[in-house]
Amino acid sequence: MTIDEPAVPTIADAISQSVDVLPSRELAPGEYLLTRGDTGEEAYWVERGCLQVLGTDGAVVTELGTGALVGEYSALTGGERTATIRASESSLVRVVGADHLESLIASDARLAGSVRDEAARRVHATRVREVLGEVVGPGYPEVVAALADCGAWRHLAPGETLFSAGDEATCGFVIVSGRLRRLQDGATGFGS
Repeated sequence: MTIDEPAVPTIADAISQSVDVLPSRELAPGEYLLTRGDTGEEAYWVERGCLQVLGTDGAVVTELGTGALVGEYSALTGGERTATIRASESSLVRVVGADHLESLIASDARLAGSVRDEAARRVHATRVREVLGEVVGPGYPEVVAALADCGAWRHLAPGETLFSAGDEATCGFVIVSGRLRRLQDGATGFGS
């Protein structure tokens, strides 16, 4: 008999427990919630509706629905917003101040990892779609979405080889971040 490990709590789950004490903000379709480069001391929990994350070219790179938390990373660090976000339909968000986020994280140490992992995943997914949008070109969001969803994403450590001369060519590669260097022996790997 195995004992199921309890699910790791998410910050969105923790916020949903205290949603009644959080101020709300109603967004009309097309209304902007966050703008890339701005700073802010609050995050937003989507109680109802759908938000669109926009790439640097203004194209929709992903959508976030009910239960999603946005802006948490910059709220906690005081850094710049990493994305522009607007409502795609009538939406209701709850305003979650940095102090409230910090107190939730302090109540359960596992939440810190949850916040870090979710923010990193979202930033990476946004960056992947932006790069694919540059490769594919404007006007093909469905192609970008299909490529992003079907691709196998690899992370290379410095010095790790991606492929070598003579390897069978079965796929292509798109560099999302970092750089590759062609080595004298014909191997191509991640540059430092």
